[in-house]
Order: sequence, then structure tokens, then C-alpha cells
Amino acid sequence: MQQAASIIVLNKKNDKVLILKRSSHARSNTGVWNFPGGGVELEESVIDAAIRELKEETALATDKRDLIKICEKQYDNWNVHYFVALTYKGDVLLNKESLDYKWVNPEKISTIDFLAIPEHLIGAIQGKLICRPK
Repeated sequence: MQQAASIIVLNKKNDKVLILKRSSHARSNTGVWNFPGGGVELEESVIDAAIRELKEETALATDKRDLIKICEKQYDNWNVHYFVALTYKGDVLLNKESLDYKWVNPEKISTIDFLAIPEHLIGAIQGKLICRPK
């Protein structure tokens, strides 16, 4: 089973989260919105992968101390670990894997063409910080 990390960046000023729209340069799911993230590299921890992917995809930086793991979920051959970044530094600058970005209210994600996420994840983002496997 391959490991991946997904990082949910929370803007505490307006309680919105960052989402990215995948470009044709992404490996899959072109045109679909998702959170920053990707595969864990050899000898890399899941939390380090989350931080690296955030930096690579958005130019934003965060610190391990400001990440909360809220759940993990299996999809086909992937085990995805979800984190919330409580703080971040920098301005969003997308790499070629993304076409666009926006800050959205978490409850709006269900109305967007979004990559599959755990059912309870939206509630976790909204402050419950609990993700129960189904």
C-alpha cells in the first residue's frame, strides 16, 4: 500500500480552507479540486511529505508543530493521511500541477467537483478534529 499525505490549510482569519484545481500536468484527475498533497517518498515521514508537498504545490510553509493529523483513509492502493495546518507562511504560488486555487468555506466543498475525501473530514475541518473510519 502506497502512503500519501494531504494537507488542509486553514485560514484562521476567515475560517476558509485552501483548495487547488489540478492541471493536465498532474498525474491524474485533471480539472478536479483537491487539497495540496501527494505521495510519501522513500525514507520520508508522512508529516514531512505533507510539509514538502505544501511547499512544492503552493510555496506556502508550515511547521510540524502546527499540524494536526485528523485521520487517514484508504483508496484503492493508497493510504492517505490527512493533516490540518493551523498556521502557514507565504503567499500562494502554484506549480504546474495546479491550474487555480481558492479559499472556500469547508461546507462548500461538497458542492464542488472535488477529489474523494472521507465523509467525516469536512466536520473535522470545521473544528471537530475527529475522523472516524466508516
